[in-house]
Amino acid sequence: MNFPVYTILEKQLATEQPSLRLVLELDPELDFFDGHFEQVPILPAVAQLYIVNKLANQYFLINKGFCGLRQLKFMSPIQPKDPAQLHIQYNPLKEQLSFFYEVKGQVKSKGILLYQLDKTHE
Repeated sequence: MNFPVYTILEKQLATEQPSLRLVLELDPELDFFDGHFEQVPILPAVAQLYIVNKLANQYFLINKGFCGLRQLKFMSPIQPKDPAQLHIQYNPLKEQLSFFYEVKGQVKSKGILLYQLDKTHE
């Protein structure tokens, strides 16, 4: 699968509240855009969640199984070539990860991913 190219702008891996801010370059040729509103392609919600979870596991080494979502809101679509910033904050004590995507200062989507104590699947 073609995965977005990203540049790290800010990375804080403090013990208490690890956080990360990335800029994602969303190439129109990404598999994520294939067949999803051909006339006006958007980044599907499931792709947004996939990206958040993949990057969270990569940078925070969560190593726990995903078990749910909370406060999930998709306010406005993200289109190819949008300079999307992804903000992620992980709370290891609560086993949850907050995120939001923004484009040009406008929040496009946000939510909380929940994790369980033991990873049960890859």
